[in-house]
Amino acid sequence: MSKKVLIISSSPRKGGNSDRLCDAFAEGAKGAGIEVEKVRIVDLKIGYCMGCYACQKTGQCAIKDDARFPRLLRRQRRVRYGLRRRSV
Repeated sequence: MSKKVLIISSSPRKGGNSDRLCDAFAEGAKGAGIEVEKVRIVDLKIGYCMGCYACQKTGQCAIKDDARFPRLLRRQRRVRYGLRRRSV
């Protein structure tokens, strides 16, 4: 079974520091023989919650948008990277 990695980039700027870090991680993973897929959140259409509670009633969101990530369900291991704001 080959290893697969899904990289989710939330950087608002293409080519920004966080996006470049994702690219560097992807290159390293590819060099190790791992299949890599990168998704940029800013390129997706994701709607706001309407508060209809369909998710609690049916187990699925009523909004039909790009927030449905079946790829996430296939991945078993996740690496997270994020920036945190520091309190002054």
